[in-house]
Amino acid sequence: MYKIGVDLPVGTYQIKNELFYAVSDLTYEGYHGNVEKYLAEVNWCGLRARKGNDTQSREEKQRLGWVSIEIDNRVNRKIRSVKITREAEMGSQEDYQYFWGLPTVTFTEKDVGCCVGIENCILIPYD
Repeated sequence: MYKIGVDLPVGTYQIKNELFYAVSDLTYEGYHGNVEKYLAEVNWCGLRARKGNDTQSREEKQRLGWVSIEIDNRVNRKIRSVKITREAEMGSQEDYQYFWGLPTVTFTEKDVGCCVGIENCILIPYD
């Protein structure tokens, strides 16, 4: 976890994934494209707000405006998709945004103090 304002300065960042193809269970001797052998926990790329249902975690998710930002793994495509998951009254809500090139995320002064997990991707400061 990285704390905005301490570990991550306020600003805009491009999100670049470190995974190009989905990782499958390589111990499986059959077809490696088998959906049942897809390892979701290994393939997930993006940002996550602090986990938990305590007061601090809920407040941080509300300030950030999202629970997670998941990026696609298509590094050679010009148009990139991002799935943004937000808390809603009846569970969660997913929205998609499309970017020409690398997706971006902006942290503002209101986000200072929030903790963010960065999984299988890097943040590149963007001018």
